[in-house]
This record gives sequence, structure tokens and C-alpha cells, in this order.
Amino acid sequence: MDEREIREDICRRLRETSREFGRLALNGAIIIGPYDLGDGVGGHGYIQAPTLGGIKLAKVIFKVARYFEDVSE
Repeated sequence: MDEREIREDICRRLRETSREFGRLALNGAIIIGPYDLGDGVGGHGYIQAPTLGGIKLAKVIFKVARYFEDVSE
């Protein structure tokens, strides 16, 4: 996947998570992933962690983070 596709995937996951739990559940959320995407994606901060296998959502309750990770295409 190229950077545009990765950003689109993250934004899609954020939208679906927001639909499920509401926008307030994502307040203060940080996205952590292995890609070099700069400082932010979809209005949320982004931290690059090269050793991480996939994209994670931090600073949210567990069920929100888990849903974000489990959203499939």
C-alpha cells in the first residue's frame, strides 16, 4: 500500500469507529503505526513505531481501540 491508501484506510477505520461509539469516544485519540505518515492522520496525532506490526489506536477505552483494530475492509 502507498501512503494515500494507508491514510484512507485509517480514516475509514476512524469513521466506522465513530459511527459505532460516537465522536466523543475518539477525543484525544492517538494513532500508532509502522508507517512514516507525518504528525497527523484524520485529525488525530500519529506516532511512528517501526517495530509495530499494524495500526493501533491509543488513549481511548479498550473496546474502542479493539473495534478500530478489528474493522475489516
